[in-house]
Amino acid sequence: MAIVDDTESLINNAARFITQGYIQVLISTDTISVVDTACGLQGGNDSDHGLGLLIVNRLCTSYVWSFSLAT
Repeated sequence: MAIVDDTESLINNAARFITQGYIQVLISTDTISVVDTACGLQGGNDSDHGLGLLIVNRLCTSYVWSFSLAT
């Protein structure tokens, strides 16, 4: 189930970099959002963030889902 893999990758990525605050998963009929208060993309080097987000991006592309990232 690609949607479960994508969501799990996003949550795992958020959990790797959060030291305090929260991770929030919001699910609606057509959207899944993972929001966190971690350090953001500037908090580590590109390889730290890259693999999990790259996997999510590729899965979304192959299923014609949209994927966006904001800090």
